[in-house]
Amino acid sequence: MKSSLRLVPNFFLFAITLIFVGSAIAQSRFIWTDENGRKVYSDNPPSPSVPRTRIVKGAELIGKPLAAQPVTAPAVDAKVETKDDKAKQPLTLAERDAESKKRAKEAADRARLADTKAERNKEKSERCGQLRAYEVSLASGIRVSRTNPQGEREVLSESQLKVELEKTL
Repeated sequence: MKSSLRLVPNFFLFAITLIFVGSAIAQSRFIWTDENGRKVYSDNPPSPSVPRTRIVKGAELIGKPLAAQPVTAPAVDAKVETKDDKAKQPLTLAERDAESKKRAKEAADRARLADTKAERNKEKSERCGQLRAYEVSLASGIRVSRTNPQGEREVLSESQLKVELEKTL
């Protein structure tokens, strides 16, 4: 148990060392292979005895004055971005989030619209069924009665039956 606890600080020390070495390698401007086949990373250009075929990175900077060599990130071109150029670039996290929310809102709107349509169709079919049943009872020839506004029952005459039948069509 004690030996495993001693390894934890050593592991973190090793990880931090790797991070710093990796960042130093990434910042080097020149990379070439030496006579033994090992890669050399440096801020200084290789000696003139190293052939250009063995220079992996920075060959374009050799022979230029030191002031012309870029020290920081290369300057961004003053090119105006077109809509096509922007479409080719990957979306930022905020843009992807906004698109996701937009798609979710559109899906919810479509679902709400579909539910409303389904409910309306159901109400229409129920009302249609009621009118068909009423039409059948009117056309059957039996006496049909209804309640008037005063709450009294009245029997429909032949002319009233015809008017009611025309309303159902």
